[in-house]
Amino acid sequence: MNISNFIQELRRRNVFKVATAYAIAGWLIIQVFDTIAPQLGFPDWVAPLVTTLVLIGFPLALIFAWAFELTPEGIGKSKDIEITESVTESTGKKLNRLIIGALSFGLVFLLVERIFFAQSTIFDSDVSKIENASIAVLPFVNMSADQSNEYFSDGLSEELLNGLANIEGMQVAGRTSSFSFKNKNEDLRVIAEQLGVKHILEGSVRKDGDQIRITAQLVQADNGFHLWSETYDRELEGIFAIQEEISRKVVQELKVHLLPVDEEEIAKRPTDDIEAYNTFLKATQLEVSRSPEDLETAITLYEQAIEIDPTFTEAYARLAIAYGLLNQYGNLSFAEMLEKMDTNINKALLINPNLGIVYRALGFYQNQRLEENALIAAENAYRKAIELTPNDAYAYNSLYIAIKSRSEEEAYRYLEKAYQLDPLSNPIAVNYASLFLVRKEYEKGIELLDKVIARAPDYTSAHRAKISTLALIPNGDLDKAFIAAHKALKENPESLEILSLIVGLSSDLDLIPVRKYYSDKMLELYPSNFEAIGGMLETQTLMGQSELALSTMDAMKTQFGPQVEKFITSSYSSNLFILGRNEEILEMIDKHWPEIANKTYDFDSYNNDLLKRDALDLVFLYATVLIDEGKEKEAQFFINSICEDYSAKNQGKETTDSDLDPNNLWMSMNCSLIKGNVKEGMDQLKEYYFERKGKRAYPFAFISDVFLLYKDHPEMIKTKELILDDIHKMRNEVIIYLKKESDWKEEWEEN
Repeated sequence: MNISNFIQELRRRNVFKVATAYAIAGWLIIQVFDTIAPQLGFPDWVAPLVTTLVLIGFPLALIFAWAFELTPEGIGKSKDIEITESVTESTGKKLNRLIIGALSFGLVFLLVERIFFAQSTIFDSDVSKIENASIAVLPFVNMSADQSNEYFSDGLSEELLNGLANIEGMQVAGRTSSFSFKNKNEDLRVIAEQLGVKHILEGSVRKDGDQIRITAQLVQADNGFHLWSETYDRELEGIFAIQEEISRKVVQELKVHLLPVDEEEIAKRPTDDIEAYNTFLKATQLEVSRSPEDLETAITLYEQAIEIDPTFTEAYARLAIAYGLLNQYGNLSFAEMLEKMDTNINKALLINPNLGIVYRALGFYQNQRLEENALIAAENAYRKAIELTPNDAYAYNSLYIAIKSRSEEEAYRYLEKAYQLDPLSNPIAVNYASLFLVRKEYEKGIELLDKVIARAPDYTSAHRAKISTLALIPNGDLDKAFIAAHKALKENPESLEILSLIVGLSSDLDLIPVRKYYSDKMLELYPSNFEAIGGMLETQTLMGQSELALSTMDAMKTQFGPQVEKFITSSYSSNLFILGRNEEILEMIDKHWPEIANKTYDFDSYNNDLLKRDALDLVFLYATVLIDEGKEKEAQFFINSICEDYSAKNQGKETTDSDLDPNNLWMSMNCSLIKGNVKEGMDQLKEYYFERKGKRAYPFAFISDVFLLYKDHPEMIKTKELILDDIHKMRNEVIIYLKKESDWKEEWEEN
């Protein structure tokens, strides 16, 4: 065959022009259909079908162009038409016009699509890139004969996850979410859908002494297609090389472009000592449980890893975090926690100041410090952690906590990002549920809490959050909340969170002996815990033991350091007011809150809720003391600063149930009382209690400063009786329940 003649014949029969025209028209059909199909609600399979049909038609069109020809009499076979009778030249000109027209239409379509369908193309382009490079690392299965080696397979999975999470352009599901599918034979499509990813990395580990066999496979979740798999038979010392190779293969398959810094990240080794690494992996798998016993063991193992390799940066950081957690969930003293965290974080920073986990540990440490600017320092540390580790869900969650008191909307965005990265993390999910509750989307909040409880029945934070919703606005069912908390305590008898909840609900229900019983129990279990000590302190105040409460707070200064004095000034001063020691109150506020005494305070300048709440309470107290001393004119400045200036600055903002909201009914009630409008204040209190269902913090409120100022006023007495009557009805339901459960004590009856 003469190739030259063949090509000439192809041109004469317009095969090339038909191919060009068909390709342009086919592309247009696919693009138009792909754009409008979602708007018309077509099933997902329709668009691929159209593409397939267009592709099948292409070779058929070429065959038709070669075999047939258009003549004035109609279509005929090319072989039967003489060249002198052929009109292919005329047909070619028509095809040229068709091609030009198709190209013009394509240009118009692109412009229209970019303008009118921009939301689904331009703005989603980054999202699609992220989705294509999204992955969950499931815990590798332990295939070793010795089941105690499971820490190694889990630890390897976590290290792979962390390594991939540090790469720019990757979206990696968080550890908690990925590990929630451990030992579950779940469909990969279901896992991917729940975690919001398109790919799954799974595998197995067999460890026998110093020999390891690791099998890894990367799966496209929607169709189960194996993009890559490999088996490694190595000595234990080769574990880091295996991790690096797996990470590179994953990145290569997901077509993620590696920057030089990413290359370094993949090649980075946490330690060169395999024994230190082995010990470290054991510790990481114990730390996640949060139980005091496991945390203590983890601390010991982290210390052993550091002893083996004193340059093991991540071990120092994780050790610092473990100390912080042991203070929260166990019995490590506040002072020792701060000292241990500070020491280990500083060592980590000296060795490697460019590791995200170190800055998360630093943020955690700053968050624990009882100092004014600690939250700002925590915020800066968390932002640095996110910069270095952009897929660290807990860094986003921690940043949310650090900034929510001063920048709510920004904080909520970080919380949403944390939830997106790790939707099955229990702490993050509980925070996310609380966001729904703050926004008064109660059904969504409860639904999410129920999901957490269903998958983690021992996670007491979820129980506490759900039970609290029964007691808070808009429900106010204190009896139901107490009964639910009591049942939860039976399942978790040493839970600090549930004990603390029951302590608070007991005083809400005017069950002071019950409160004392549980606050004593909480202190017995957690003698060094700040919350347990605070619970005992409030119990003493409620029982009329203000002198003892002052002694407790004096001891706290020694236990927690001088920085605690500013934070306990409000409680200390309230007890002094009960005892009628007004002069000492003014001296104490002048010493620890000089901006109040000097009239230079600004409520919006306080960078956390605790300080702002204390400042508001102390300004109210300062004014109350002045009124009690007969200095109404001097008190007026302080009254105006809250009831006029602070409220005016926040006009137009949505009213919330927060006690920091200047437009909140509780705040308005306090303003009415301090201005001497007792009837107006009591009417507002009745509305807040009976209509809004704001039923917590009674009878505590009746021994607070502004209430004590008018305790003998007829309106105050009448309103107090009405509220206590309602509280005692709920209290009776609780007593009936406790007696039925054989948990009511005779000494409680006497009191």
